Amino acid sequence: MDGEYLYSNGVAVSLTHNLLSKENYSRLINAKTYKDAREILDETSFSASGQDEELSSQDLCKLESEKLINFVKNESPSPSFTKFFLLFYDYHNLSSLCKCLNYNLDETAYLECQGLENISKLKDNIANKTYDEIENPFIKSCLREYDEILEKENSKEEQKSENE
Repeated sequence: MDGEYLYSNGVAVSLTHNLLSKENYSRLINAKTYKDAREILDETSFSASGQDEELSSQDLCKLESEKLINFVKNESPSPSFTKFFLLFYDYHNLSSLCKCLNYNLDETAYLECQGLENISKLKDNIANKTYDEIENPFIKSCLREYDEILEKENSKEEQKSENE
């Protein structure tokens, strides 16, 4: 286990040498246009890796998140660390799906990268309230709490309309 941690740490440290230098960071801050900033990033490891240069900033962030997820999956010192790391994405997607379903919004623009939970399956579980199919106890617990909150809100709305 310790050897895996040391190896993962060594890989992470070696990759930090490709991060933005003070000079490039300063150039990036002073870039006059989006195109200028992209050219500076293309000179570094933050390049879009041959992707379309017209990617939106949201798509660029998603691409970088996917790179980070792949890095963690490949270099993680343990499966439990990988699960812990990916839980952030599951929680974000869960929160976004619940809000979008509650307000009848298209979730496409709000979802992050795939965590441990399959997003389309998670969406179906939320819509159909089939929480027992979800393996992650944290996600299952969050959904049950979400239901309780909605029930309380609906109860308040009903009482308010009865009083009027």
